[in-house]
Amino acid sequence: MDPLLTYITVELDKFNLAAADIKTDLDKLLFTMKNLSIYAETPPTEYPAFWTEEWLDVAIKELDTRRFTPGQMERYMVTLVKNAAVIESEREKIAAAHSEGTAKA
Repeated sequence: MDPLLTYITVELDKFNLAAADIKTDLDKLLFTMKNLSIYAETPPTEYPAFWTEEWLDVAIKELDTRRFTPGQMERYMVTLVKNAAVIESEREKIAAAHSEGTAKA
């Protein structure tokens, strides 16, 4: 290991900031890690406002997928592949319609 590398250990049990008191991105991430399971039963309208930030949305999805069983992870990956295939198909249809429209014009 590199001697210049610094490890920071965080005890989530000692992280007690409320959602209204969150200021930094690190605070947002720690709050999310500690409280994600608490908000699982809460409607999305009651989520903290900062959970709409794109980078944090990616982190939340990553945290959620790490709890998957192997079977759940396999189904999740299959769903991602199917969704990607549908999106690609739609893009091809749009491109073909655009080309056809341009040719007719």
